[in-house]
Amino acid sequence: MEVELSSNEKLLESHIMKLQKELLLSSIDCKYEKKSYEYYIFLYIPSKENNNKNFELLLLINLLKNRIYLYSFNIVKISDGRDLLPFMTNKLYNKINLNSLNLIQLVENINKFILSLTEKNLSLIGRFYLGEEYNINIISNLKNIYAVNCYHRDLINGNYYDIPSLVTISDDYFCLYEYNTNNMKDNNKFTLVFYGNIKSIISFKKSLVGSIVNINFRKDMNGKDLSLKIMSDIDNDMETIMDLLIKKIENIGYRMNIYQKRNGNIPEINIQNTEENIKTYEDKLNTEEENGKVIKELLELYEKAIEYYSAINDKRYMDYNNKIRRILKNEKYSKLIA
Repeated sequence: MEVELSSNEKLLESHIMKLQKELLLSSIDCKYEKKSYEYYIFLYIPSKENNNKNFELLLLINLLKNRIYLYSFNIVKISDGRDLLPFMTNKLYNKINLNSLNLIQLVENINKFILSLTEKNLSLIGRFYLGEEYNINIISNLKNIYAVNCYHRDLINGNYYDIPSLVTISDDYFCLYEYNTNNMKDNNKFTLVFYGNIKSIISFKKSLVGSIVNINFRKDMNGKDLSLKIMSDIDNDMETIMDLLIKKIENIGYRMNIYQKRNGNIPEINIQNTEENIKTYEDKLNTEEENGKVIKELLELYEKAIEYYSAINDKRYMDYNNKIRRILKNEKYSKLIA
């Protein structure tokens, strides 16, 4: 049974038909899909530097919100979920007026805008919308982000909750989305609850027990430091987030407190004594009945060795990191230190 289109839907579809007809003789390809009250207009604009490569963009028109957005799927730096249209129009929110909407002119302006982009100003382009719903399929199709499912620990009405979430990391931004588990009618959406520039990260650290990463950001507009705690049942996902943040921060020339790979001044640690004590406690662990005190002492010694060797850029810190992991993955040992 066909659903009768509303007058607004008919008007918008007529605009899209005109656009597709106009673009038939151009080098820009255009396709569109309709999902409920949203229209997805996919644009493929040839690169001026590489004729075999297209810039892939999406014009998303939401008739329910009366809003229009522009996303890039594959342009390095700006393909991370930010809306590009505000930079073009100098408006915080882009409302649509279907009676005056000129998609042909808009696409021409988008083409000029994309072809005029330079590396110099990319990080300043576009904006995110805190507290707004985002389409999961759009975010998952972005080509230049790393995305991982996790849990975000939040304090709500005096109680801590672990909320199913998605973290995305691009060259410029760290974003945290929460899945809308309470809205079973639309399980294709999630809400942006935090975003921060990579340059605003002060420190981050992965806990020794459990796959938990704490990330601290510089003060917000209210003068408060912001701290995020994310976790996963898959330890490698949290390790990958740590490694990726380190790489992104190194690329922009920043330094900070990083647990596994800490650079800077050599700490005041007597490494010879530390390693001798490590051997003593490892022998105890192998010859005596396992006890929590020995394991905890050994973990603290491993931490000191990691701090020392990572500070002098000696790869031996990785050996001690692996020793910590082996202890934490041992069911007998992990019960003793819980």
